[in-house]
Amino acid sequence: MSTDLLPIELSLLEPSLTALGYDAIAKVIPTILAEVNETSSGRVYKQDIKAFVHWLHDAEIAIKQISRVDLQNYRKYLHEQGKSNITINRMFSVVRVVIAELVNNGTIATSPLDKKFKPLKTNDETTHVALNDKQAKQLLEAIDTSTIKGKRDYAMVSIMLRSGLRREEVQKLNIGNIKMKQGHHVIDIEDGKGGQPATVKMPPDVWCYVNEYVQALQEKHPRRDARLEAPLFISLRKGDHPSLRPDNTGKLVEQRIDIKAIETVVKALGNAIGVPGLTPHGLRATAITLWMEHDATLEQTQYAARHKDP
Repeated sequence: MSTDLLPIELSLLEPSLTALGYDAIAKVIPTILAEVNETSSGRVYKQDIKAFVHWLHDAEIAIKQISRVDLQNYRKYLHEQGKSNITINRMFSVVRVVIAELVNNGTIATSPLDKKFKPLKTNDETTHVALNDKQAKQLLEAIDTSTIKGKRDYAMVSIMLRSGLRREEVQKLNIGNIKMKQGHHVIDIEDGKGGQPATVKMPPDVWCYVNEYVQALQEKHPRRDARLEAPLFISLRKGDHPSLRPDNTGKLVEQRIDIKAIETVVKALGNAIGVPGLTPHGLRATAITLWMEHDATLEQTQYAARHKDP
């Protein structure tokens, strides 16, 4: 594809996609970007969408007919271009969002990206530094809980710090995943690492933080979608207003928080306490470290962390 077919200026991307015959993708970009709070994240999304359409056009693939094989070939192409596994996984997370929107509006009948289409393996999980007990407390104290967003962030960070959930697991939590079983508050994880379900205990105070967020949101902005399958943590715009998106019936409902938004929250809090580069997996590493420091056995820690090996 000639480089002048798609603009360098990303603000002109949508009309250029329409001119190339990819108007279906152009139409879902505003909906996708509505859930992205950070300007920098919006630029990344547009750049990744631009790269995807660039490849579609070169491969002469119509978006309505895109297949799993096509997407495997796109991933192979990115690898051949020298992209790292981390970068490829990020770019495919954007492709997933685009395809989900196209399925939602009926452009594509079914998604070619099923659960078997796994992210590429990286050594990402071995490079994160855990916080100590004092830093973990400072991290929570850095959150302004006078707003709904602050209450949401406090609840999310507490779940990662205390229950050891992964970033993707927190993002996928639905209202109905918080339950009471045998006298304990628990989190039911429907799709954990490797697609495995799990049940994780939730400390009583962490349940209180989640409940405070849910109640504060309900009081100011009653949920349009309060089903058990509705997202627990939602995207919030300025002024604590929920980001909305149409469901498959056209009704506007709350938008699930974006993966990148969770990363942004954790990174900003890390910067606030003098730990630059803090990641959600760093919070999981913190949870595991603190469990052992507070006298949990190796076997207990392995079980709670859902690790196959000690």
